[in-house]
Amino acid sequence: MYDLVKSEERAPLAETSSKLTKLRRIALIGNFPPRRCGIATFTSDLRDAILSAQPTLLCDVVAMSDPLGDGPYPDAVTRLIRQDVLTDYVDAARAMNDDGVELACIQHEYGIFGGPAGDHLLTLLKTLTCPVVTTKARTTIKSASCKR
Repeated sequence: MYDLVKSEERAPLAETSSKLTKLRRIALIGNFPPRRCGIATFTSDLRDAILSAQPTLLCDVVAMSDPLGDGPYPDAVTRLIRQDVLTDYVDAARAMNDDGVELACIQHEYGIFGGPAGDHLLTLLKTLTCPVVTTKARTTIKSASCKR
């Protein structure tokens, strides 16, 4: 495999797979069923695919709670974050740190996270101590702002 950024050959993925399997615990952050939306479905499918590939991996789900109420969440959801409650973001990040989460995967779409332009998510990111990867869903915004 060739790395365009470094302009050099890299080891094929099969040769580096042992490094990939060393993760013991990850967290998926976003919407999750019973909430009915594309992000919730994607997060649920992502969790299923990850656990199918790595059955021994602990895969926590930190779900964004709908202010109108979603109903009961499945056991896969280890923590809820109320969209507009900033302390929930801090508490969730601290809990993930304490639980030994080694990678956080955020399912991002505008309107999911609280604060001006979703700024509460930044508080969570500043508090987390593990690496973060993000899946960004494309949305059409009627009134886009520079902050978004």
